Amino acid sequence: MSGTAVPTALFPTTLFTTTQFTTPEFTTKSEAVS
Repeated sequence: MSGTAVPTALFPTTLFTTTQFTTPEFTTKSEAVS
């Protein structure tokens, strides 16, 4: 991962983390991605 890919990957990760608490379906998707 380059210096640009790191912050870019952190942004969607934060969004998924916040969404999975609201939507249980996203929790399964986040675990599948991890």
